[in-house]
This record gives sequence, structure tokens and C-alpha cells, in this order.
Amino acid sequence: MKTRKPIAFLITDLDDTLWDWLEIWHAGFRPFLDAVSQKLQLPAEKLKTEIREIHQAEGTSEYSFLLGKMPSVRERFAPDEIVEQFRDAILAHREGRRRATRLFPGVLKTLMELKSKGVVLVAYSDSLSFYSKRRIRNTNLDGVLDFAYFPPDHGPPPALELGDVREMPGDYYELSKTQVRLTPKGKSKPAPEILKKILNDLSADEDEVLYIGDDVRKDVGMAQAVGVHDVFANYRPEKHDLPSYQLLREVSHWTDEMVKLDRLIRKPEKEPTAELGRGFHQLTEIFEFGR
Repeated sequence: MKTRKPIAFLITDLDDTLWDWLEIWHAGFRPFLDAVSQKLQLPAEKLKTEIREIHQAEGTSEYSFLLGKMPSVRERFAPDEIVEQFRDAILAHREGRRRATRLFPGVLKTLMELKSKGVVLVAYSDSLSFYSKRRIRNTNLDGVLDFAYFPPDHGPPPALELGDVREMPGDYYELSKTQVRLTPKGKSKPAPEILKKILNDLSADEDEVLYIGDDVRKDVGMAQAVGVHDVFANYRPEKHDLPSYQLLREVSHWTDEMVKLDRLIRKPEKEPTAELGRGFHQLTEIFEFGR
């Protein structure tokens, strides 16, 4: 697609644009839930109710300190006992997510091609910092991405310190090459003001910036509101009828209304400028990139 200028800045969503977030989440949460249920000798249905209340209170379905806030756990174990007592559940969660964390086909090759042309690569996600950074590390994108924007993490509950639940030194959990910039806590997409700030940080003009994401309302609509080139990433597998999606609904921080909205076919006020139906690699077939 011919533009007035070659695309010099690519801003990309992360979850369901570069990788399959639901697959990663389910691969960790399902064995975690089963292990906690077995340890407590309580039905998973009871635990799901507790977990959803916590997720809704915290505003995320990826809450690192979940065990420390579950009533069924707190009734039986002191805060400083939880990590050791539930080590099997924690390891199952960690290992499941690690195995499932992989890029969609063509993502890494395309990003490396753009980087070789001098394109500045930026990530912007609603997922909290801890898990976003972990997924970037596990997909070898630390340093491929120049900048990453996402919200700050929740702090640990009052009775815990980070050192109580993390086995590695603090630097292990950080990105060593990609520059992380935190977005305002509690502010989620669509947030045109955050996207405008990213452009300002980059000293980028709208007509040399391309934004890609998998949500036509949050991503495409936001990009159109700011005036950058927008691309709808429409290549992820359909998810709504999967057992993993049903489990997510049962424990999610989403309200019932948000669940209903997520099942609708959402259209932006304008059609996307471009739509990728086969994969991320189509970017280089449609747009001209370079500095």
C-alpha cells in the first residue's frame, strides 16, 4: 500500500496479535486450578467462584498473588507457608505457560526484516508488566522490540514481600534490551491519549506510524481516532466455543456485560484500512517500510 512516507514506526498489540494469549493462559491456569483443588480437597467450582471475585477486584485475569488472597487457602495456611505448600501448583502453572508461549508463524521473521530496514518496533498492551515481560522474554523479543508499553503490576498483599514469592533475583524478571515504559494504572484500550503520548515519545508523525491489533474496537478504532495507519490482525483461531474460553469466562475479571460484548462481531466506525487474514507476515506485502 503506497503511503506518503514509508512506515518508520510499527506499534503492535501483543496478546492475540503476536501470540495466542488464551492458549498461554489456559496452559498454565488449568493445571494450577486442578493442583490447588487436589491440595485443598475442594471442588474446582468453589475455587472458581473465589478466583473470579479476586480477579474482578484486581481488574485482571493474571494475578500473581492469587493464592494469598483465596479464602480457602488463607483459612488453612499462613502467608509465609503458601509458596511451599502450593509449590506443585505454582510450578505447573509456570511450566504450562512456558511451553505454550510461542509466536504466531511469521512474526519473528517479519519483525527482524522490519528492524533491518530501520523501523522502530514498539509494543503496546493492556496486560500487566510482569506477564507481558515474561512473554516477551520467552519469545526472544527482548531487544527485537525497541520499546514496550504496558500497565504497572499489582504490588504484593501487605503480608508478603516480592522476595517471598520469587525465587530468582529481581533482574531476572526484567527486560535487558527492550525499554519498558509504564502506562497509567487502570487505563485500558481504547486510549487514544496513550497512543498519542507514544507518538510524542517517539517524535513520530502520524503518517509514518502503523498500528496493528486484533480488536477492531479497541485497536483499530483507537488507531483511527489518532490518525495513524491501522491494521486489523484477523488471523488468530476462533476461541468462543473452546473449553479454554469457557473456563476463562468462569474466572475472568470481565463483567457479564463485557463477556457478552466479547462474543459480538464488533465493527469500528470505519472499516480497517487493512486486514490480515493469513498472518502477520502480510504486513510487508501491503505496506512499504523504511526510514
